Amino acid sequence: MFGKLIELVRELDLPLVVHTRQAEEETLNILKAAMPIKAVVHCFSGDENFLKGCLNCDFFISFTCNITYKKAQGLRDMVRLTPLDKLMIETDAPYLSPEGFRGKRNEPAQLKLLAEAVSRIKGLKIEEVADKTTENAKTFFKL
Repeated sequence: MFGKLIELVRELDLPLVVHTRQAEEETLNILKAAMPIKAVVHCFSGDENFLKGCLNCDFFISFTCNITYKKAQGLRDMVRLTPLDKLMIETDAPYLSPEGFRGKRNEPAQLKLLAEAVSRIKGLKIEEVADKTTENAKTFFKL
């Protein structure tokens, strides 16, 4: 089914939003075989090897509020390694509320907390993170 979706995306010249968990190598192999393709790995949860593979394919990487969790240092490391021009942010609402709001419904308004976390991780001003991730989303979705 994933292959059929990729065929349709290519036929219609649309961007592909990919969510993968515990199948990173298989997912990357399928996507590489379909190149060229425009994709974002949504709710990124992979390791450095998967990140590098995605970036080598020129994919965008999107992070959620789970990077704020106390035990999420691995994800914060992936944020640090992701170039700003390939980074997007998302809430994944209603799930993955940021630290301090866990157990509550996530809302789009929490995106500011995520942008603040990214700015701390990358040592940038929040305005720079907000501007660049907005630009990235507009580019990716042709807005």
